[in-house]
Amino acid sequence: MATHHALCPQMPPSSTAEKDVSFIRIVNVVASVNLECSLDLMKICLSVRNSEYNPKRFSAVVMKIIEPRTTALVFASGKLVITGAKSEKESNLAARKFARIIQKIGFNVAFRDFKIHNIVEIGRAHV
Repeated sequence: MATHHALCPQMPPSSTAEKDVSFIRIVNVVASVNLECSLDLMKICLSVRNSEYNPKRFSAVVMKIIEPRTTALVFASGKLVITGAKSEKESNLAARKFARIIQKIGFNVAFRDFKIHNIVEIGRAHV
């Protein structure tokens, strides 16, 4: 026999309740990775398209890629923060693409300590 909590009353079955659909959609994944090398941010900014660096305003290069549509903050310490991915898999792929872009410029990068820090979801629940 099922018991019901007083704050969560059970809805009677109806044809309209069965048509309502609940959903959850990931809208942003924030992750980080350590490239384990020091980076020359000015060299990165001058060598990479879709990047900007204003050291008076912020101490990281802001890089963007189109697929997956993500943004990375690239710090001189070799740490990257990746935002904008729609899944954990996309976030990992984006981090690897950013690391590869930096590697192609001439930095000896490694891909260590990839970590998801935050997942933002939106949803609608019909009760």
